Amino acid sequence: MNPARVVESTDPEPALLFSCEHAGNALPAGVDARGLIESHWAFDLGAAELVADIARRLGAPAVLAPFSRLWIDPNRSPRDPELIVQSCGGHPIPFNLGIDAAEREHRQLRWHGGFHDRLAEEISKHASLRLLVSIHTFTPTLRGLERPYSLGVLHDGPSDSVRALFRALRSEGFDPRDNEPYSGFDGMIYSIARHGVESGVPYVELEVRNDKTRSTMPARLARALRSALD
Repeated sequence: MNPARVVESTDPEPALLFSCEHAGNALPAGVDARGLIESHWAFDLGAAELVADIARRLGAPAVLAPFSRLWIDPNRSPRDPELIVQSCGGHPIPFNLGIDAAEREHRQLRWHGGFHDRLAEEISKHASLRLLVSIHTFTPTLRGLERPYSLGVLHDGPSDSVRALFRALRSEGFDPRDNEPYSGFDGMIYSIARHGVESGVPYVELEVRNDKTRSTMPARLARALRSALD
């Protein structure tokens, strides 16, 4: 189980770089997560395919985490109590219950750290970058609450890049929600914010409803992102 998978850039000077922290549901051999492994608790359904499609259209690089967030969540701070969850949706996670400090440190170094090291390396290769974009998906309902919108833009401040992206998304016919279904002010964009601050490149996270990731969504998002940079 690798900590990162990279989609290489076909543009020698890409303006965009994508990340997908919940791209896969891989677990180490012998670890059993039956009943959860194909669910949104394990990974963001449709996110990996969406990221790869948009990156291909724009010739941009992308870094994806193929391991399940049930094992460790690369979009959480190492200090976050939900870095390694004990239960999901009322279901206990047996392989996370009672782990000791050595096992926690091992997972942080091997998978969490491995993903972030690879993402930082990829960012450092491209001095031309103007925007880092993390892509996630969300469920149409959560705990009985409907989420009727198709797209949210998560950020931790109204930067010029964020404003331009909102304008471009509206021009593509989207009604983007501002910091929904989660908020960038609540630490929910840990990964892309960490690397944006470290690299000095503006950053944003897109949340796409997981039943809307195909059809025209990749083309429309690619056009909006290109337009935001222009």
